[in-house]
Amino acid sequence: MRSRFLVGAALLLAAGWTPAARAKETPQQARGRQRYMALCASCHGTEGAGDGPAATSMKQPPPDLRRIAERNGGRIDPRAVAAMIDGRSMAGAHGSEDMPVWGWKRLRARKGDGGPSPGMLDLLAYLESIQVKPKP
Repeated sequence: MRSRFLVGAALLLAAGWTPAARAKETPQQARGRQRYMALCASCHGTEGAGDGPAATSMKQPPPDLRRIAERNGGRIDPRAVAAMIDGRSMAGAHGSEDMPVWGWKRLRARKGDGGPSPGMLDLLAYLESIQVKPKP
């Protein structure tokens, strides 16, 4: 458990998360950032640019998660993003709907309840916070 903490702390420092940057985060975004660093950064990179250390070994490069809104008319559709993460939509690297990669980390919505898990809501809040701002 201690080694996980140390790895997470190293990733946060490498990502440039200074106390000043964290002060602007909501508690939900902070929880989402921690979950992102633990589950997503190895492929999508510490900044979300799709340049994590595992990215080079993938058949299809991971997308730049900072540009979700840019690719979708300026906004994030939380249901669509959650479906990509938890396997309900076509995200082969994340697994199928029956066996999503991160389901065991409580990101998966329970069938029939119609909504994302609290962990997914945290992750979505963090992803929203890292979106690139459109140039005027």
